[in-house]
Amino acid sequence: MRVTQRKPDNLVIEEGAGTAGILGSFFVVIGALGAFIGWTKGPTGFLFFGPVFVLIGLYFLLFKRTQTQRFERWRGMLVIDSKGLWGSGRRELPLDGIADVVLEESRNAGSAPSYYIYYVTKQGERIIWANSYDGSKENALECFQVAREFLGIANAPAASNPTGAATGVRI
Repeated sequence: MRVTQRKPDNLVIEEGAGTAGILGSFFVVIGALGAFIGWTKGPTGFLFFGPVFVLIGLYFLLFKRTQTQRFERWRGMLVIDSKGLWGSGRRELPLDGIADVVLEESRNAGSAPSYYIYYVTKQGERIIWANSYDGSKENALECFQVAREFLGIANAPAASNPTGAATGVRI
């Protein structure tokens, strides 16, 4: 996730498929190599794990979506574009309908934390930016802060959350 355009009337934040493409290619190559070794050397663990790695790689390559958050002050709209191999989607929200931008940290035992950014509308709806992020904690924090600054809520207290989950910066 990174800020790709920052102007007084426009802000563009993109969550690219770059990491998924690299990771998917890596899994496909390693899996194909493992399957080949397993096939030529006789029944080994490579014969099982090779195809599994290929399938994981294909999942990354085929199902990753690119998310773009485009803030357009001149139109008073937020445009959320989602593009992938199997289609695209678009959602538009009025900028004045966004009550808050929330950054949450999710921790699972034994793994690195994940960071998720949500829009909270004035009606209480929570709209997630993306289901996964290819950036670091620093990139997520920068995008979160830049979005709040653009919306003019950088110093405002966090909005209430009807779901009971934590709001605001939880890092």
